[in-house]
Amino acid sequence: MQKRQQGLSLIELMVALTVSSFLIIGIVQIFIDNKNTFVFQQAQTENQGNSRYTFLLLDQELSKTGYRRQPDRGFDTSFPAVTSQSTPAPPSGCSFLAGQTVALANGGGICIRYEPRDPEERNCLGAQPAEGSVPDEPYTTSTLTVMERFFIDDNELKCSAGNTEGVILRGVADIQFEYGVGPQTDERQVNTYTTSPGTLPIRAVRYAALMVSSVNARQGMDSATLTQWKARYPDSGIGTDSGQLYQIAQGSITLRNLMP
Repeated sequence: MQKRQQGLSLIELMVALTVSSFLIIGIVQIFIDNKNTFVFQQAQTENQGNSRYTFLLLDQELSKTGYRRQPDRGFDTSFPAVTSQSTPAPPSGCSFLAGQTVALANGGGICIRYEPRDPEERNCLGAQPAEGSVPDEPYTTSTLTVMERFFIDDNELKCSAGNTEGVILRGVADIQFEYGVGPQTDERQVNTYTTSPGTLPIRAVRYAALMVSSVNARQGMDSATLTQWKARYPDSGIGTDSGQLYQIAQGSITLRNLMP
């Protein structure tokens, strides 16, 4: 008896398509979740690396603040008043009173100055002192004072040394500095942190940096970190949230050269 060849019925075909569709959707969702997790971890690793580098750099440079090759000379003698009209001129936005070696910059950031330790000293941009400006012998007068400014521009941490400016690190959305001040005594202590120290002696600097990833790592949710930063620093001028991952890094350093 001859049998007719039979294929899939329409119902069987629809069931097969439905089951395979659910499988494909599940696989695609797993792929998307894995990708989002990878991007998030990549952004987090980037922020953590940038925060460690920021700590290292700022601690290294701020620790030089107020260094004098001849410690028996007074600060007013080693560090005279400097304005934008002085020669050599300080970095843009920086000015110093006589004896002052650290100041908040006009337009944001912080300004510091110090005397080079030796001819091999390098500033924040990696440049060495001008030849002959720093004698090889210790405890001798330097004809050069290094003046630096650290500030943020377009998610970049920049440094100005004299009239030269350069990018140090990308991925920093904002940075805020505060002075650590103490009483007018010989005690080595910091009572409070402020942006307006007045005539109180500055003995420490506290800084907070807002790291931002180079990739969008969040989907459809606001950044609680960015909201917290804007609430704490309402004048920071941070733009709108674009989906990047944010992280706050905080540190402080005692200015040992300014301690009594």
